[in-house]
Amino acid sequence: MSKMYTGSGRVFQEVSSLPMDEEGLQDIKRRVKVQPHFLGEPLVVVAEAEDFPGICAPGDETMVAIDAIGRTCAVTIAMGVADIDQQVATLQLAAHLATLNTDEIGRIARNFIDRSANEPLRRLWEDMDVEMSDDSVEIASLLAAAFERDAEDFFSMVNASQRIIIAAEAFSSRLVGVIEWLNTHGVNAIGLRYRKFIVGGQDVFFAEQVVPQTVPAVDSAGGTKTTSTEPA
Repeated sequence: MSKMYTGSGRVFQEVSSLPMDEEGLQDIKRRVKVQPHFLGEPLVVVAEAEDFPGICAPGDETMVAIDAIGRTCAVTIAMGVADIDQQVATLQLAAHLATLNTDEIGRIARNFIDRSANEPLRRLWEDMDVEMSDDSVEIASLLAAAFERDAEDFFSMVNASQRIIIAAEAFSSRLVGVIEWLNTHGVNAIGLRYRKFIVGGQDVFFAEQVVPQTVPAVDSAGGTKTTSTEPA
C-alpha cells in the first residue's frame, strides 16, 4: 500500500489522506477534462455523461476518453469505495461505444466542447489547430494534435476497441473480481486508486493502478501473498 511522508530533519512523518467530498470530486473532474494524464497515461477526453442520455444519469462522474492508440475509454471517477452496483452505467457505456463510428464520436465531441463548462477545453483544441466544423470534430486531427503524430495514423485505429477506467478512493472485492474477470475475457479494464493530501498548504493528488495488480504483492508474515484495495 502506498503512503506519503514528509521529512523534517531525520524524521519521517506520515501524511494522512483526506476523504473526498462532492466539491472535491467536481474539482477533479474539471481538472481531468483538461489534464487527463491524472489517470496515468496520455488520454483525450471527448464526452461526458450528458452526452449519453438513457445510459448515464445527468451529473454522473462519467467521461469518454480516447487513448494514444485510438481506443475509446469509458471513464468513471468515484468517491469513496467503488462497487459494482455503481458501475453498471460504466459497463453499459463501454458496450455502447463499440456501436459508434468515428463520425458519430466527432459529433458527440462537438456537443461536448460546446457546453459553457467545457469552454477551456474548446479553446485548448482551437489553439492546437484541431479541425472542427460547426457540428463535428475531426477525431483523427484531434488525436494527431494531442499525441503529436500524423492524422493518417489514426484513420483505421479510432474506436477499434474499447476500455474501462475506474478511478476511486478504494474498490470493493466484488468490483475487483469483475475487473479481473473482464481482463481474462478480452476487455481492457483497470482500477486506479487516488488520494488527496494537503502538504505545505497545497493540494497534492496521487493516483496508482491497483487492479489488476501491476507489481508483485509483498510477502506477509505468514508467508502468503497479500493485496489490499480497501482504504488505509
